[in-house]
Amino acid sequence: MGTRDYSKNWMSPKMKFLTAIMLMYVMSVTSIVAQTDSYSPYRESNHFIFDIPTSYLTGNITPANLGRFMSHMDDLYEAYTTLMGGHTPCNGQKLTFVASNAGYGWLWVYGGSPYIYWNDGLVASDLKQINDKDVWFWGTLHEIGHLFDKETKPDWFFHAEVTANLKAIYAIATIPDCQVEMNGIMRRSLQDIYNYFYDWSVQDDGDDDRYTDKISLGFINVANKYGWNVFTQTFNSYWDNSYPNAGCNADGAGKYNEFINRLEYFSGSANIRTECFSTNNWQATIEQHYPQNSTPSWQIGTPKASDITASFNCSNGALTISGVGAMQDWIYNNTTMPWASVREQITSVVINEGVTSIGNYAFMECTALTVVLPNSITQIGAYAFLGCNSLTDVTVNWQTPLLVSNIFDRVNVSKVNLHVPSGTAYLYKETPIWKDFKIVEIKTCEDKLQELQSENEALLQQIAELQAQIVVLQEALENCGSTNIQTVKANALNVYPNPTTGELIIESGEQNIDNVIIYDSVGQVVEIVRATSVQNNGNITLNISHLLQGTYFLQINNKVVKVIKK
Repeated sequence: MGTRDYSKNWMSPKMKFLTAIMLMYVMSVTSIVAQTDSYSPYRESNHFIFDIPTSYLTGNITPANLGRFMSHMDDLYEAYTTLMGGHTPCNGQKLTFVASNAGYGWLWVYGGSPYIYWNDGLVASDLKQINDKDVWFWGTLHEIGHLFDKETKPDWFFHAEVTANLKAIYAIATIPDCQVEMNGIMRRSLQDIYNYFYDWSVQDDGDDDRYTDKISLGFINVANKYGWNVFTQTFNSYWDNSYPNAGCNADGAGKYNEFINRLEYFSGSANIRTECFSTNNWQATIEQHYPQNSTPSWQIGTPKASDITASFNCSNGALTISGVGAMQDWIYNNTTMPWASVREQITSVVINEGVTSIGNYAFMECTALTVVLPNSITQIGAYAFLGCNSLTDVTVNWQTPLLVSNIFDRVNVSKVNLHVPSGTAYLYKETPIWKDFKIVEIKTCEDKLQELQSENEALLQQIAELQAQIVVLQEALENCGSTNIQTVKANALNVYPNPTTGELIIESGEQNIDNVIIYDSVGQVVEIVRATSVQNNGNITLNISHLLQGTYFLQINNKVVKVIKK
Protein backbone atom coordinates (compact mmCIF):
# COMPACT_ATOMS: atom_id res chain seq x y z
CA MET A 1 0.00 0.00 0.00
CA GLY A 2 1.51 3.38 -1.05
CA THR A 3 2.29 6.38 1.20
CA ARG A 4 0.13 9.56 0.83
CA ASP A 5 2.06 12.74 0.00
CA TYR A 6 0.52 15.38 2.36
CA SER A 7 2.49 18.12 0.64
CA LYS A 8 0.06 17.92 -2.22
CA ASN A 9 -3.63 18.95 -2.33
CA TRP A 10 -5.20 15.51 -2.03
CA MET A 11 -8.89 16.55 -1.13
CA SER A 12 -11.58 16.09 -3.70
CA PRO A 13 -13.68 19.10 -4.81
CA LYS A 14 -16.69 17.83 -2.80
CA MET A 15 -14.62 17.56 0.37
CA LYS A 16 -13.23 21.05 -0.20
CA PHE A 17 -16.81 22.41 -0.41
CA LEU A 18 -17.98 20.65 2.78
CA THR A 19 -14.89 21.77 4.67
CA ALA A 20 -15.49 25.39 3.65
CA ILE A 21 -19.11 25.18 4.87
CA MET A 22 -17.99 23.78 8.22
CA LEU A 23 -15.37 26.50 8.64
CA MET A 24 -17.99 29.19 7.90
CA TYR A 25 -20.36 27.66 10.51
CA VAL A 26 -17.61 27.51 13.14
CA MET A 27 -16.68 31.13 12.49
CA SER A 28 -20.36 32.16 12.70
CA VAL A 29 -20.89 30.35 15.99
CA THR A 30 -17.66 31.84 17.35
CA SER A 31 -18.85 35.30 16.34
CA ILE A 32 -22.28 34.82 17.99
CA VAL A 33 -20.69 33.56 21.18
CA ALA A 34 -18.36 36.55 21.17
CA GLN A 35 -21.31 38.91 20.63
CA THR A 36 -23.38 37.19 23.28
CA ASP A 37 -20.53 37.40 25.71
CA SER A 38 -20.18 41.15 25.13
CA TYR A 39 -23.85 41.78 26.05
CA SER A 40 -24.37 39.14 28.71
CA PRO A 41 -23.14 41.24 31.68
CA TYR A 42 -25.88 43.74 30.90
CA ARG A 43 -28.75 41.33 30.23
CA GLU A 44 -29.80 40.98 33.86
CA SER A 45 -30.32 43.72 36.45
CA ASN A 46 -31.82 43.87 39.93
CA HIS A 47 -35.41 43.53 38.68
CA PHE A 48 -35.25 42.68 34.94
CA ILE A 49 -33.95 40.14 32.43
CA PHE A 50 -33.34 41.14 28.80
CA ASP A 51 -34.00 37.88 26.95
CA ILE A 52 -33.95 39.23 23.38
CA PRO A 53 -31.64 37.63 20.76
CA THR A 54 -28.32 39.34 20.09
CA SER A 55 -29.27 39.76 16.42
CA TYR A 56 -31.65 42.56 17.46
CA LEU A 57 -28.94 44.28 19.49
CA THR A 58 -25.93 44.17 17.16
CA GLY A 59 -25.51 47.47 15.36
CA ASN A 60 -28.41 49.06 17.24
CA ILE A 61 -27.29 49.41 20.84
CA THR A 62 -23.92 49.07 22.55
CA PRO A 63 -23.48 46.76 25.53
CA ALA A 64 -22.88 49.78 27.78
CA ASN A 65 -26.07 51.52 26.65
CA LEU A 66 -28.04 48.31 27.12
CA GLY A 67 -26.73 48.36 30.68
CA ARG A 68 -27.86 52.00 30.98
CA PHE A 69 -31.36 51.01 29.79
CA MET A 70 -31.56 48.15 32.31
CA SER A 71 -30.49 50.53 35.09
CA HIS A 72 -33.30 52.88 34.04
CA MET A 73 -35.77 50.00 34.23
CA ASP A 74 -34.61 49.25 37.79
CA ASP A 75 -35.26 52.91 38.68
CA LEU A 76 -38.73 52.57 37.16
CA TYR A 77 -39.47 49.37 39.09
CA GLU A 78 -38.43 50.93 42.38
CA ALA A 79 -40.44 54.10 41.69
CA TYR A 80 -43.59 52.05 41.02
CA THR A 81 -42.94 50.00 44.14
CA THR A 82 -42.86 53.24 46.14
CA LEU A 83 -46.08 54.48 44.52
CA MET A 84 -47.79 51.16 45.31
CA GLY A 85 -46.84 51.35 48.98
CA GLY A 86 -44.15 48.68 48.71
CA HIS A 87 -46.15 46.14 46.70
CA THR A 88 -44.37 44.42 43.79
CA PRO A 89 -45.77 42.36 40.88
CA CYS A 90 -45.56 38.65 40.12
CA ASN A 91 -44.54 37.66 43.66
CA GLY A 92 -41.27 39.56 43.31
CA GLN A 93 -40.07 37.65 40.22
CA LYS A 94 -37.78 39.48 37.83
CA LEU A 95 -39.61 40.88 34.80
CA THR A 96 -38.35 39.61 31.45
CA PHE A 97 -38.24 41.42 28.09
CA VAL A 98 -38.87 39.04 25.16
CA ALA A 99 -39.39 39.59 21.43
CA SER A 100 -42.71 38.39 20.04
CA ASN A 101 -44.41 38.23 16.66
CA ALA A 102 -47.93 37.94 18.12
CA GLY A 103 -48.69 41.37 16.67
CA TYR A 104 -50.72 42.86 19.53
CA GLY A 105 -49.08 46.27 19.16
CA TRP A 106 -45.86 47.84 20.37
CA LEU A 107 -45.37 46.31 23.83
CA TRP A 108 -47.87 44.34 25.85
CA VAL A 109 -48.19 42.36 29.06
CA TYR A 110 -50.59 39.91 30.65
CA GLY A 111 -51.68 40.47 34.23
CA GLY A 112 -49.84 38.22 36.65
CA SER A 113 -47.23 37.19 34.06
CA PRO A 114 -43.61 38.39 34.51
CA TYR A 115 -43.04 38.89 30.77
CA ILE A 116 -42.94 42.11 28.74
CA TYR A 117 -43.58 41.27 25.10
CA TRP A 118 -41.87 43.55 22.56
CA ASN A 119 -43.07 43.55 18.95
CA ASP A 120 -40.22 41.89 17.08
CA GLY A 121 -40.75 44.18 14.10
CA LEU A 122 -39.99 47.22 16.25
CA VAL A 123 -37.32 45.98 18.66
CA ALA A 124 -34.30 46.90 16.49
CA SER A 125 -35.44 50.46 15.69
CA ASP A 126 -36.53 51.05 19.30
CA LEU A 127 -33.14 49.92 20.61
CA LYS A 128 -31.49 52.31 18.16
CA GLN A 129 -33.45 55.23 19.68
CA ILE A 130 -32.62 54.05 23.20
CA ASN A 131 -28.95 53.95 22.22
CA ASP A 132 -28.88 57.34 20.47
CA LYS A 133 -31.38 59.43 22.53
CA ASP A 134 -31.56 57.65 25.90
CA VAL A 135 -35.37 57.64 25.63
CA TRP A 136 -37.50 55.50 27.96
CA PHE A 137 -40.61 55.14 25.77
CA TRP A 138 -44.10 55.89 27.08
CA GLY A 139 -45.23 52.40 26.06
CA THR A 140 -42.58 50.81 28.28
CA LEU A 141 -43.62 52.89 31.30
CA HIS A 142 -47.29 52.18 30.58
CA GLU A 143 -47.05 48.40 30.11
CA ILE A 144 -44.85 47.84 33.14
CA GLY A 145 -47.39 49.96 35.04
CA HIS A 146 -50.05 47.35 34.21
CA LEU A 147 -48.00 44.68 35.99
CA PHE A 148 -48.17 46.70 39.20
CA ASP A 149 -52.00 46.59 39.25
CA LYS A 150 -53.63 44.66 42.08
CA GLU A 151 -55.06 41.42 40.71
CA THR A 152 -57.06 40.45 43.77
CA LYS A 153 -60.24 42.11 45.06
CA PRO A 154 -60.84 44.82 45.92
CA ASP A 155 -59.10 46.54 43.01
CA TRP A 156 -59.17 49.92 41.28
CA PHE A 157 -59.79 48.73 37.69
CA PHE A 158 -62.24 51.44 36.65
CA HIS A 159 -60.09 51.83 33.49
CA ALA A 160 -56.82 49.90 33.47
CA GLU A 161 -55.31 52.11 30.72
CA VAL A 162 -55.90 55.28 32.74
CA THR A 163 -54.27 53.90 35.88
CA ALA A 164 -51.33 52.61 33.79
CA ASN A 165 -50.99 56.14 32.38
CA LEU A 166 -51.05 57.49 35.94
CA LYS A 167 -48.03 55.37 36.83
CA ALA A 168 -46.19 56.53 33.70
CA ILE A 169 -46.92 60.16 34.62
CA TYR A 170 -45.56 59.47 38.10
CA ALA A 171 -42.34 58.04 36.63
CA ILE A 172 -41.69 61.11 34.47
CA ALA A 173 -42.47 63.44 37.39
CA THR A 174 -40.28 61.71 39.97
CA ILE A 175 -37.35 59.94 38.23
CA PRO A 176 -34.65 62.51 37.31
CA ASP A 177 -33.44 60.86 34.08
CA CYS A 178 -36.86 59.73 32.81
CA GLN A 179 -37.79 61.20 29.43
CA VAL A 180 -40.15 60.13 26.65
CA GLU A 181 -40.65 61.54 23.18
CA MET A 182 -44.31 62.30 22.43
CA ASN A 183 -45.53 64.14 19.33
CA GLY A 184 -41.94 65.00 18.48
CA ILE A 185 -41.30 66.71 21.84
CA MET A 186 -39.12 65.26 24.58
CA ARG A 187 -41.20 65.21 27.81
CA ARG A 188 -39.19 65.40 31.02
CA SER A 189 -41.48 66.97 33.65
CA LEU A 190 -44.99 66.93 35.08
CA GLN A 191 -45.74 70.17 33.24
CA ASP A 192 -44.56 68.63 29.96
CA ILE A 193 -46.97 65.72 30.44
CA TYR A 194 -49.77 68.09 31.47
CA ASN A 195 -49.30 70.02 28.24
CA TYR A 196 -49.42 66.79 26.23
CA PHE A 197 -52.66 65.58 27.78
CA TYR A 198 -54.19 69.05 27.70
CA ASP A 199 -53.57 69.26 23.95
CA TRP A 200 -55.30 65.90 23.50
CA SER A 201 -58.17 66.68 25.88
CA VAL A 202 -59.40 69.64 23.84
CA GLN A 203 -59.47 67.72 20.59
CA ASP A 204 -62.82 66.64 19.21
CA ASP A 205 -61.96 63.44 17.37
CA GLY A 206 -65.01 61.45 18.45
CA ASP A 207 -63.09 59.56 21.12
CA ASP A 208 -65.69 59.83 23.90
CA ASP A 209 -64.88 63.52 24.46
CA ARG A 210 -61.37 62.43 25.53
CA TYR A 211 -62.72 61.80 29.04
CA THR A 212 -59.77 59.56 29.93
CA ASP A 213 -57.34 62.40 29.12
CA LYS A 214 -59.39 64.70 31.36
CA ILE A 215 -59.09 62.18 34.20
CA SER A 216 -55.30 62.09 33.68
CA LEU A 217 -55.20 65.89 33.81
CA GLY A 218 -57.20 65.80 37.04
CA PHE A 219 -54.69 63.36 38.53
CA ILE A 220 -51.85 65.73 37.60
CA ASN A 221 -53.74 68.56 39.36
CA VAL A 222 -54.08 66.37 42.47
CA ALA A 223 -50.33 65.61 42.42
CA ASN A 224 -49.48 69.29 42.03
CA LYS A 225 -51.78 70.37 44.86
CA TYR A 226 -51.43 67.52 47.37
CA GLY A 227 -48.31 65.61 46.33
CA TRP A 228 -47.83 62.02 45.22
CA ASN A 229 -48.11 60.55 48.71
CA VAL A 230 -51.92 60.74 48.54
CA PHE A 231 -51.75 58.36 45.57
CA THR A 232 -49.47 56.01 47.52
CA GLN A 233 -51.93 56.05 50.43
CA THR A 234 -54.85 55.52 48.05
CA PHE A 235 -53.29 52.55 46.23
CA ASN A 236 -52.07 51.02 49.48
CA SER A 237 -55.53 51.33 51.06
CA TYR A 238 -56.79 48.60 48.71
CA TRP A 239 -54.43 46.25 50.53
CA ASP A 240 -54.42 47.46 54.12
CA ASN A 241 -58.11 48.52 54.36
CA SER A 242 -57.10 51.93 55.74
CA TYR A 243 -59.99 53.60 53.88
CA PRO A 244 -63.06 53.31 56.15
CA ASN A 245 -65.83 53.85 53.60
CA ALA A 246 -65.16 51.09 51.06
CA GLY A 247 -68.11 50.33 48.78
CA CYS A 248 -69.09 47.34 46.69
CA ASN A 249 -67.55 48.75 43.46
CA ALA A 250 -69.23 46.45 40.97
CA ASP A 251 -68.56 48.42 37.78
CA GLY A 252 -66.34 51.11 36.30
CA ALA A 253 -68.40 54.02 37.62
CA GLY A 254 -68.36 52.68 41.16
CA LYS A 255 -64.63 51.94 41.08
CA TYR A 256 -63.73 55.32 39.59
CA ASN A 257 -65.77 57.28 42.11
CA GLU A 258 -64.39 55.28 45.01
CA PHE A 259 -60.83 55.88 43.78
CA ILE A 260 -61.58 59.62 43.71
CA ASN A 261 -63.25 59.40 47.13
CA ARG A 262 -60.13 57.73 48.52
CA LEU A 263 -57.94 60.48 47.04
CA GLU A 264 -60.24 63.02 48.68
CA TYR A 265 -60.08 61.21 52.02
CA PHE A 266 -56.28 60.93 52.13
CA SER A 267 -55.70 64.45 50.78
CA GLY A 268 -58.07 66.04 53.28
CA SER A 269 -59.80 67.90 50.45
CA ALA A 270 -63.35 69.09 51.04
CA ASN A 271 -64.25 68.43 47.39
CA ILE A 272 -61.42 67.13 45.24
CA ARG A 273 -63.62 66.90 42.14
CA THR A 274 -64.28 70.63 42.21
CA GLU A 275 -60.68 71.47 43.08
CA CYS A 276 -58.90 69.27 40.55
CA PHE A 277 -61.30 67.89 37.92
CA SER A 278 -63.50 70.86 36.97
CA THR A 279 -61.26 72.86 34.60
CA ASN A 280 -63.13 73.61 31.36
CA ASN A 281 -66.10 71.57 32.61
CA TRP A 282 -64.07 68.34 32.72
CA GLN A 283 -66.12 66.93 35.59
CA ALA A 284 -69.35 67.13 33.58
CA THR A 285 -67.74 65.12 30.77
CA ILE A 286 -66.32 62.54 33.19
CA GLU A 287 -69.70 62.29 34.93
CA GLN A 288 -71.32 61.17 31.68
CA HIS A 289 -69.13 58.06 31.75
CA TYR A 290 -68.69 57.57 35.49
CA PRO A 291 -71.82 58.99 37.18
CA GLN A 292 -71.81 59.24 40.96
CA ASN A 293 -74.31 57.17 42.96
CA SER A 294 -75.17 55.02 39.96
CA THR A 295 -76.58 51.50 40.12
CA PRO A 296 -74.06 49.08 38.57
CA SER A 297 -75.52 47.56 35.41
CA TRP A 298 -74.35 45.55 32.42
CA GLN A 299 -75.77 44.53 29.05
CA ILE A 300 -75.45 40.75 28.83
CA GLY A 301 -77.81 39.60 26.07
CA THR A 302 -77.00 37.55 22.98
CA PRO A 303 -76.95 37.97 20.05
CA LYS A 304 -77.85 41.56 20.97
CA ALA A 305 -76.25 42.61 24.25
CA SER A 306 -78.86 45.27 25.03
CA ASP A 307 -81.70 42.70 25.06
CA ILE A 308 -80.78 41.60 28.60
CA THR A 309 -79.65 43.88 31.43
CA ALA A 310 -78.21 42.90 34.80
CA SER A 311 -78.19 45.38 37.68
CA PHE A 312 -76.70 45.06 41.14
CA ASN A 313 -78.05 46.73 44.27
CA CYS A 314 -75.11 47.37 46.58
CA SER A 315 -77.35 48.01 49.60
CA ASN A 316 -79.14 44.65 49.66
CA GLY A 317 -76.91 42.44 47.48
CA ALA A 318 -79.63 41.71 44.89
CA LEU A 319 -78.57 40.96 41.30
CA THR A 320 -81.59 41.44 39.02
CA ILE A 321 -81.64 40.26 35.40
CA SER A 322 -84.33 41.62 33.08
CA GLY A 323 -85.24 41.76 29.41
CA VAL A 324 -86.40 39.46 26.64
CA GLY A 325 -84.06 36.86 25.19
CA ALA A 326 -80.98 34.83 26.07
CA MET A 327 -78.04 35.60 28.34
CA GLN A 328 -74.43 35.42 27.17
CA ASP A 329 -72.16 32.49 28.07
CA TRP A 330 -68.97 32.79 30.10
CA ILE A 331 -65.95 30.54 30.45
CA TYR A 332 -64.50 28.59 33.36
CA ASN A 333 -63.01 31.57 35.12
CA ASN A 334 -64.70 33.39 37.97
CA THR A 335 -63.47 36.77 36.71
CA THR A 336 -65.08 36.78 33.25
CA MET A 337 -68.68 37.58 34.22
CA PRO A 338 -69.22 41.32 34.76
CA TRP A 339 -70.30 40.98 38.41
CA ALA A 340 -67.20 38.94 39.30
CA SER A 341 -65.79 41.66 41.55
CA VAL A 342 -68.87 41.54 43.79
CA ARG A 343 -69.76 37.86 43.60
CA GLU A 344 -69.10 37.44 47.32
CA GLN A 345 -71.55 40.27 48.02
CA ILE A 346 -74.40 38.89 45.90
CA THR A 347 -77.07 37.53 48.25
CA SER A 348 -79.87 36.93 45.75
CA VAL A 349 -80.36 36.51 42.01
CA VAL A 350 -83.78 37.40 40.61
CA ILE A 351 -84.34 36.62 36.93
CA ASN A 352 -87.48 38.28 35.64
CA GLU A 353 -90.05 36.84 33.24
CA GLY A 354 -88.89 37.22 29.63
CA VAL A 355 -85.34 35.95 30.07
CA THR A 356 -85.11 32.66 28.19
CA SER A 357 -81.73 31.24 29.15
CA ILE A 358 -78.95 31.42 31.75
CA GLY A 359 -75.38 31.50 30.43
CA ASN A 360 -72.63 28.96 31.10
CA TYR A 361 -70.84 29.63 34.42
CA ALA A 362 -73.07 32.68 34.97
CA PHE A 363 -73.08 32.58 38.77
CA MET A 364 -69.98 30.51 39.36
CA GLU A 365 -68.75 30.72 42.97
CA CYS A 366 -71.28 33.29 44.13
CA THR A 367 -70.90 32.25 47.72
CA ALA A 368 -74.18 33.27 49.46
CA LEU A 369 -77.21 33.01 47.27
CA THR A 370 -80.95 32.62 46.84
CA VAL A 371 -82.27 32.28 43.29
CA VAL A 372 -85.64 32.93 41.63
CA LEU A 373 -86.13 31.43 38.14
CA PRO A 374 -89.13 32.46 35.98
CA ASN A 375 -91.31 30.27 33.83
CA SER A 376 -89.76 31.80 30.68
CA ILE A 377 -86.40 30.09 31.29
CA THR A 378 -86.10 27.18 28.85
CA GLN A 379 -82.37 26.53 29.10
CA ILE A 380 -79.74 26.73 31.84
CA GLY A 381 -76.11 26.69 30.69
CA ALA A 382 -73.46 24.31 31.94
CA TYR A 383 -72.13 24.90 35.45
CA ALA A 384 -74.31 27.99 35.87
CA PHE A 385 -74.20 27.63 39.67
CA LEU A 386 -70.85 25.87 39.98
CA GLY A 387 -69.39 26.17 43.46
CA CYS A 388 -72.28 28.17 44.95
CA ASN A 389 -71.65 26.30 48.17
CA SER A 390 -73.79 28.56 50.36
CA LEU A 391 -76.87 28.34 48.16
CA THR A 392 -79.91 28.18 50.44
CA ASP A 393 -83.06 28.53 48.33
CA VAL A 394 -84.06 28.10 44.68
CA THR A 395 -87.54 29.12 43.55
CA VAL A 396 -88.82 27.80 40.21
CA ASN A 397 -92.09 28.46 38.39
CA TRP A 398 -92.30 25.61 35.87
CA GLN A 399 -95.41 23.45 36.10
CA THR A 400 -93.33 20.77 34.34
CA PRO A 401 -89.76 20.51 35.67
CA LEU A 402 -87.06 21.76 33.28
CA LEU A 403 -84.58 19.03 32.41
CA VAL A 404 -81.06 20.04 33.49
CA SER A 405 -77.76 18.23 34.04
CA ASN A 406 -74.57 19.71 35.50
CA ILE A 407 -75.70 23.17 36.61
CA PHE A 408 -75.20 22.66 40.38
CA ASP A 409 -71.76 21.01 40.45
CA ARG A 410 -69.96 21.33 43.80
CA VAL A 411 -73.22 22.28 45.53
CA ASN A 412 -74.75 20.07 48.24
CA VAL A 413 -78.32 20.42 46.96
CA SER A 414 -79.69 18.10 49.65
CA LYS A 415 -79.41 21.08 51.99
CA VAL A 416 -81.05 23.54 49.56
CA ASN A 417 -84.77 24.35 49.61
CA LEU A 418 -86.43 24.02 46.20
CA HIS A 419 -89.68 26.00 46.09
CA VAL A 420 -92.00 24.62 43.39
CA PRO A 421 -95.53 25.56 42.23
CA SER A 422 -98.45 24.21 44.28
CA GLY A 423 -99.40 20.68 43.28
CA THR A 424 -96.13 19.90 41.42
CA ALA A 425 -93.96 18.50 44.19
CA TYR A 426 -94.52 14.92 43.06
CA LEU A 427 -93.17 15.78 39.57
CA TYR A 428 -89.99 17.34 40.92
CA LYS A 429 -89.46 14.36 43.21
CA GLU A 430 -89.28 12.18 40.08
CA THR A 431 -86.97 14.46 38.00
CA PRO A 432 -83.16 14.08 37.99
CA ILE A 433 -81.21 16.82 39.80
CA TRP A 434 -84.35 18.47 41.21
CA LYS A 435 -85.32 15.36 43.16
CA ASP A 436 -82.18 15.74 45.30
CA PHE A 437 -83.32 19.08 46.76
CA LYS A 438 -85.53 19.66 49.79
CA ILE A 439 -88.76 20.24 47.88
CA VAL A 440 -91.30 22.73 49.25
CA GLU A 441 -94.54 23.64 47.46
CA ILE A 442 -95.26 27.35 47.01
CA LYS A 443 -98.57 28.29 48.64
CA THR A 444 -101.20 29.86 46.41
CA CYS A 445 -102.96 33.12 47.24
CA GLU A 446 -106.01 31.11 48.32
CA ASP A 447 -103.85 29.04 50.67
CA LYS A 448 -102.37 32.17 52.19
CA LEU A 449 -105.79 33.84 52.55
CA GLN A 450 -107.16 30.80 54.34
CA GLU A 451 -104.19 30.84 56.70
CA LEU A 452 -104.72 34.53 57.40
CA GLN A 453 -108.41 33.97 58.10
CA SER A 454 -107.63 31.14 60.50
CA GLU A 455 -105.00 33.23 62.24
CA ASN A 456 -107.46 36.15 62.48
CA GLU A 457 -110.15 33.94 63.98
CA ALA A 458 -107.72 32.61 66.53
CA LEU A 459 -106.64 36.15 67.38
CA LEU A 460 -110.23 37.33 67.83
CA GLN A 461 -110.94 34.33 70.01
CA GLN A 462 -107.95 35.22 72.16
CA ILE A 463 -109.25 38.77 72.41
CA ALA A 464 -112.68 37.49 73.46
CA GLU A 465 -111.15 35.26 76.10
CA LEU A 466 -109.02 38.10 77.44
CA GLN A 467 -112.02 40.42 77.58
CA ALA A 468 -114.01 37.78 79.42
CA GLN A 469 -111.21 37.43 81.94
CA ILE A 470 -111.19 41.18 82.40
CA VAL A 471 -114.93 41.14 83.12
CA VAL A 472 -114.51 38.34 85.66
CA LEU A 473 -111.71 40.26 87.35
CA GLN A 474 -113.79 43.42 87.41
CA GLU A 475 -116.71 41.56 88.95
CA ALA A 476 -114.42 39.96 91.50
CA LEU A 477 -113.05 43.38 92.45
CA GLU A 478 -116.53 44.84 92.76
CA ASN A 479 -117.63 41.97 95.02
CA CYS A 480 -114.38 41.72 96.94
CA GLY A 481 -115.21 41.00 100.60
CA SER A 482 -118.92 40.51 99.85
CA THR A 483 -120.96 37.34 100.07
CA ASN A 484 -123.70 38.75 97.85
CA ILE A 485 -123.81 35.97 95.28
CA GLN A 486 -126.92 37.51 93.74
CA THR A 487 -124.84 40.45 92.47
CA VAL A 488 -122.59 38.14 90.51
CA LYS A 489 -125.51 36.29 89.02
CA ALA A 490 -127.12 39.57 88.11
CA ASN A 491 -124.10 40.40 85.96
CA ALA A 492 -124.04 36.98 84.23
CA LEU A 493 -124.30 36.81 80.40
CA ASN A 494 -125.45 33.80 78.40
CA VAL A 495 -125.76 33.40 74.59
CA TYR A 496 -127.55 30.42 72.99
CA PRO A 497 -128.05 28.35 70.89
CA ASN A 498 -124.49 28.28 69.65
CA PRO A 499 -123.99 27.17 66.87
CA THR A 500 -127.24 28.58 65.44
CA THR A 501 -129.08 28.56 62.15
CA GLY A 502 -130.53 32.01 62.68
CA GLU A 503 -131.92 32.96 66.11
CA LEU A 504 -129.77 33.90 69.08
CA ILE A 505 -130.97 34.62 72.62
CA ILE A 506 -128.87 36.74 74.92
CA GLU A 507 -129.63 36.46 78.61
CA SER A 508 -128.16 39.55 80.16
CA GLY A 509 -129.36 39.18 83.76
CA GLU A 510 -129.64 42.65 85.19
CA GLN A 511 -127.05 44.18 82.83
CA ASN A 512 -128.11 47.15 80.72
CA ILE A 513 -127.24 46.52 77.08
CA ASP A 514 -127.54 49.33 74.58
CA ASN A 515 -126.07 47.78 71.42
CA VAL A 516 -124.79 44.47 70.10
CA ILE A 517 -121.97 44.78 67.52
CA ILE A 518 -121.50 41.84 65.12
CA TYR A 519 -118.02 41.29 63.55
CA ASP A 520 -117.02 38.83 60.82
CA SER A 521 -113.96 36.56 61.05
CA VAL A 522 -111.57 39.21 59.69
CA GLY A 523 -112.69 41.84 62.19
CA GLN A 524 -115.00 43.86 59.94
CA VAL A 525 -118.23 45.21 61.44
CA VAL A 526 -121.16 43.41 59.85
CA GLU A 527 -124.07 44.91 61.80
CA ILE A 528 -124.92 47.02 64.85
CA VAL A 529 -128.21 46.06 66.59
CA ARG A 530 -129.93 48.38 69.10
CA ALA A 531 -130.80 46.18 72.06
CA THR A 532 -133.98 48.11 72.98
CA SER A 533 -135.57 47.06 69.71
CA VAL A 534 -135.14 43.35 70.32
CA GLN A 535 -135.60 42.97 74.07
CA ASN A 536 -138.20 40.58 75.47
CA ASN A 537 -138.65 40.04 79.21
CA GLY A 538 -135.08 41.24 79.85
CA ASN A 539 -133.61 38.91 77.20
CA ILE A 540 -132.41 39.99 73.77
CA THR A 541 -133.37 37.99 70.68
CA LEU A 542 -131.24 38.41 67.56
CA ASN A 543 -132.00 37.04 64.09
CA ILE A 544 -128.83 36.42 62.08
CA SER A 545 -130.36 34.09 59.50
CA HIS A 546 -129.50 36.59 56.78
CA LEU A 547 -125.76 36.24 57.46
CA LEU A 548 -123.55 33.81 55.55
CA GLN A 549 -122.35 30.66 57.23
CA GLY A 550 -119.16 31.16 59.19
CA THR A 551 -117.66 32.49 62.37
CA TYR A 552 -118.84 35.78 63.93
CA PHE A 553 -118.09 37.68 67.10
CA LEU A 554 -120.65 39.56 69.21
CA GLN A 555 -119.46 42.49 71.29
CA ILE A 556 -121.88 42.93 74.19
CA ASN A 557 -120.82 45.74 76.45
CA ASN A 558 -117.24 44.84 77.38
CA LYS A 559 -117.50 41.16 76.49
CA VAL A 560 -116.92 39.37 73.15
CA VAL A 561 -118.65 36.09 72.38
CA LYS A 562 -117.76 33.81 69.48
CA VAL A 563 -120.78 32.51 67.52
CA ILE A 564 -120.96 29.93 64.73
CA LYS A 565 -123.61 30.54 62.05
CA LYS A 566 -124.63 27.32 60.25
